[in-house]
Amino acid sequence: MAFADDYQELPENKPPIYMQEDWARGYDSQPNEYDYWIDQVEGEIPQELQGTWLRNGPGLLDINGYRVHHPFDGDGMICAIA
Repeated sequence: MAFADDYQELPENKPPIYMQEDWARGYDSQPNEYDYWIDQVEGEIPQELQGTWLRNGPGLLDINGYRVHHPFDGDGMICAIA
């Protein structure tokens, strides 16, 4: 594998670039759906920008109150901005 040769371990005395707590909210389940209109935009949206942005990612990260072990084990969620 090409990337395996480039992989480097962090020295033991060097702290990680980010803290796990910074990403903790990303593992919260999203049990509700939201639909709303954005009335205020800071700046201007370019005229050339058209279409819909879709994001596929984790949605529910627990099943009947039990946490899944990995985000890929949870139910997915599609987020759309048009």
